[in-house]
Amino acid sequence: MSKVPLFLLNTVLFPGGQIVLHVFEDRYRKMISRCLQESRPFGVVLIKEGPEVGGLAVPHSVGTMASITSAYALSDGRIYLTATGLHRFRIQYILQTHPYPVGSVTTLAEESGERPQELAAEIAELYERYRTAIMVVGGSSKELENLPDDPLTMSYMLASRMHVPLQHKQRWLEADVATRLREIGAALRYELRLLPDSEDQGDEQHGKGSWN
Repeated sequence: MSKVPLFLLNTVLFPGGQIVLHVFEDRYRKMISRCLQESRPFGVVLIKEGPEVGGLAVPHSVGTMASITSAYALSDGRIYLTATGLHRFRIQYILQTHPYPVGSVTTLAEESGERPQELAAEIAELYERYRTAIMVVGGSSKELENLPDDPLTMSYMLASRMHVPLQHKQRWLEADVATRLREIGAALRYELRLLPDSEDQGDEQHGKGSWN
């Protein structure tokens, strides 16, 4: 276990993803300043209960370690920063809340689940259809970026980009790779059904079961 400063937010950061923050609260300014001085990461955790600004919030137990990639401090003490997600962790208990939250955490191992490679291949095919549909609907030649081949990397990349409620994203953060891919696949199928001429209506009943 290790002691990690925690940034409690109304957002979910995935490993490999990026987050841009405007740090203005005194407690988090102190926390980020120390992280910069000591070249250390901090934890990003979704708030379960309570306010994001001021007061004490209750975090979810699973978050993502974040490494600061750039930071700019203003004369009034505010900080703009960009950070990249490293790996997941689980909070064992909160060590302190003042001057900023600190938790005792353990790194979470990545569980693959069942048939992640097969699911990743299905996702790649589905995503290609989604890319084509978006280009047609948008009337643009600009393509969405390609998916990585690695199931874990693919799952985190798509999870960070899907427009779903935060509780869905938190569930994906906590899930194994196969579960994450199955649910992302279901979300992509739903999006395809909303797009005209997606060619998804005809195989809805046959394709739906492959993500269960």
